[in-house]
Amino acid sequence: MTLALDPDKKQRIVVESDKEKPRGIQPAFFFKHLTSRQWNEVAEYSDNLESSEGFQQAYESIFAVLNKYIIGWENMFDSEGAEILFDVDKLPDVIGMVELQEVVVALLSDRPDFTTKKISDLPSDLNTDVSKTASDAPE
Repeated sequence: MTLALDPDKKQRIVVESDKEKPRGIQPAFFFKHLTSRQWNEVAEYSDNLESSEGFQQAYESIFAVLNKYIIGWENMFDSEGAEILFDVDKLPDVIGMVELQEVVVALLSDRPDFTTKKISDLPSDLNTDVSKTASDAPE
């Protein structure tokens, strides 16, 4: 099953300003992985956001399309420290324009967050000191 069709798989997106926070308190958005058609839809609205003369309409459109694919968030708190429970209609209230662009770019690149990257940067358990070539193989 592809990631886009697996209901148990989600993409965790952390905005740049929160990447250094510990995972337990790090604010993050969760989106479903996109199919190619869905990716194209988000990309189209993203292009409109950058090139539109009617900024308000483009702004509303990108939120409308993101609202279709966001499935949650964690560690979102208001300025008084009260937790903001996930509600798709509150997305414009918890994200600024700079972060909105970061989320769109991350969603379109379906990139891992920094924690996943750090894990993937760990050294391999494989012995890479000795490699066999075809001439070393037994006959």
